[in-house]
Formats: sequence, structure tokens, C-alpha cells
Amino acid sequence: MFLHWLVQQGLLSTDQDTNILTTYPLEVRRTMIQPLVQFHASPMGATWCTQSYSVHHVRWTTEVLGAAFTLPIQDAPWSMEPVISVYSRWLVESSVRPLVIQQSDPNSDIKQRFLRDIISHASLIFEPDRGSPLPLNSETLASRSFQAYVECCRKVLKMYAMAGRLLSNDMDSLTWQSLLGIVLGIADRLYTMKSSHPAFGLYRELSEDLMRTLCELWLRSGIHDPPLWSFLSDRFLLWRARSDP
Repeated sequence: MFLHWLVQQGLLSTDQDTNILTTYPLEVRRTMIQPLVQFHASPMGATWCTQSYSVHHVRWTTEVLGAAFTLPIQDAPWSMEPVISVYSRWLVESSVRPLVIQQSDPNSDIKQRFLRDIISHASLIFEPDRGSPLPLNSETLASRSFQAYVECCRKVLKMYAMAGRLLSNDMDSLTWQSLLGIVLGIADRLYTMKSSHPAFGLYRELSEDLMRTLCELWLRSGIHDPPLWSFLSDRFLLWRARSDP
């Protein structure tokens, strides 16, 4: 479950067993997501993490929480922002993760899959074509909803950067590649956006933060992945060639 642009650019492969909630109407999704977000944003969420639930229970929970990033931008304060807070803690503080993740074999993929799920789910917040009832045009740039949404996007970028700083030795090569590929895809999605796009304001707001995050993660990763390097070199020329209106 991640930004679809990543699939279109060949950076990640689709997992048919995820993104279940997108098959339901918006109001149904809101009804399912809101109570779980409120629960995990409260002290009860921390208690839940201490219980002996299965890996499948944890994956279902993160799937529903991650679906908050697909909601309209005016839902950001109650949906996206609390989930970013929960995800950030789970990502960088191993002691507050769900118990089954804490107790997993370090050599198994359970922990790495958990980290990759969080990283990939959060990429959904950068989808500009979300069919929001609140248009992302120049008239909304000063709106409270849009600014709250932009701040949530910035918090996700900070979460990615923090993962690179604090988890550099905890993430295996596959998780590092996933993180780099996702941030590359986010950059490509925004930097190639046409100035006529209704969500072009998102590019204006995030371009510097996004490039800073991408450069920091690339330098910290120490990964020599030919496909990622090739994608970066090819697309970076395109990013530089584009001009603002």
C-alpha cells in the first residue's frame, strides 16, 4: 500500500493483498478509520501494543491506520496527523512497537516488513490526485485545511529523515532500498507535476524539504543500487529542466 506513482515508474511492485479499504466509498472508509486512529492516538493504543497479538493483527492495524493518508485533505488534522505521530514512534522507538514485533527474531523479515509497511503507507499522503472535495488550487493555498495537510507532508518527510539517522544500522538493504525508492518516487511525482495541475501548490510548498530529505537519505544509505542510481540520474535532469511558471 503506497503511492501508485511508484508502481508506474517501476520503483515498487503492487501487492494485491493490500489497500483493501480503497474499495469502499469515502464515508465508509471514514467510519472505519476514525475510531481506530482515535484509539491508537490515545493511551489505550500504547496498552494495545503490550498485548500478545499476532503479526497478522498488527498488519491489519497498520493497514487501516495507513488508509488515513488516502482521505481528503480537510481530514488531515484528525486522520493523518495522529497516524504520523503513531507511525513515527513505532518507526524510531523499538520499545513502543507492538509486542510481537519487539519479540520477533532479528533474523526474520517480520521486523523489516513492519518498517517497510510504515514507510510505504506514509507515501500515500503525497498523492495529489485524491479526488478531494476541497480542490487543491490557488484559492485554497491560504486555507487552514491545505496548510494543515502540507504540515503533515512535512512531518512525513521528517519521519523518513529520522529513520535514516536513527535506524541506519537496523534497516536491511531491502528496507533501505524501499525507503530510497519511495522518496525518489515522491520527488518524481511532485517535481514533474505540470504548473497547470490543480495541486501544483503542493510542489511549491514541499520542493525544498523533499530535496533535502532525498539528499540526506541517499548519503546516509551507502547503498550502491544500479537501478536506483539510474533512475535518479535520468530523472534529476528532468527535474532541473522543468521551470516554474
